Amino acid sequence: MKNILVTSKDLKNNNWEAIEQLLKTNRIQAIFNEKQEAMSAEDICSVCSKNKIEGIIVYSSSDEVNDTVFENCRDLKVVSRHGVGTENIDVKVARKYGVQVRTTKDLYDYETVADLAFGLMLCLARKIARMDRALREKNWLREVGNDVWGKTLGIVGLGRIGKALARRASGFKMKVLSYDPYVDDSVRENGIKMVDLNLLLKESDFISLHMPLTKETYHIIDSDQFELMKNTAYLINTARADLINQEVLLEVLKKREIAGAAVDVYSIEPAVKDPLIESNLVNLVYTPHVGSYTIENLKQMDYAVFKNAVDVITNRM
Repeated sequence: MKNILVTSKDLKNNNWEAIEQLLKTNRIQAIFNEKQEAMSAEDICSVCSKNKIEGIIVYSSSDEVNDTVFENCRDLKVVSRHGVGTENIDVKVARKYGVQVRTTKDLYDYETVADLAFGLMLCLARKIARMDRALREKNWLREVGNDVWGKTLGIVGLGRIGKALARRASGFKMKVLSYDPYVDDSVRENGIKMVDLNLLLKESDFISLHMPLTKETYHIIDSDQFELMKNTAYLINTARADLINQEVLLEVLKKREIAGAAVDVYSIEPAVKDPLIESNLVNLVYTPHVGSYTIENLKQMDYAVFKNAVDVITNRM
């Protein structure tokens, strides 16, 4: 019997019957992280020291799969990431030790994430969350919101999610600006106008981030960038928390230097003690990293992340 380590019990929630059959057929046992928090490199190494672990299913962007893991878990053949981001996995060191790193990017439903981003835009503009909270407390609060129709949307990062968001914006007759240094200026899908980041920040009513987290994009939104934004602008982040300087974001929201923000991602997850959440600001909407969380999408992704690991362990890849 071969062993794989699974960093979250949440992967038992969707399509588990099919996944369990896949593992049983291939004589593979899943060892689950029993804590409701991400695994550190030390946590992972501890499991590997007690079990012959040939694969790790990485669920959270806060799971730490660094050089320490690869140096100490010498039976490891594959690290299979649920989703597309690998910033928490030392891919270069994995390659050095002959460990494959795989993701579910081919099944990742970009439309699903774009749905959430656009939904958060509407929630901010019409102050839906704020009024919901008030009414639950028996307060008849009728907030005056803002139109989304015909406004300017700035998309920072024009990959598949960014393009999917632009398609939704076209239905609202929005003017769409985008900044992406790796997209040719000839891109004109859905009337998208490519501009530099400063111009996008100055002109946009809504700004949505859709970039991977790299050395280049770390804190791409910082004090100088916030100063360029309209005080009526809304910022949406469904990508990675550290694209934004989180301390600066909190201060900007407290001082009402922008109209509001919606975040689905955090520097450390689970994020129940994150300063943004603890602030309880009325101009901030937050969700618990659920961009890809639909029944249809998760059934595919959950199965695929196990299948990727099984294929490598059984030498099918």
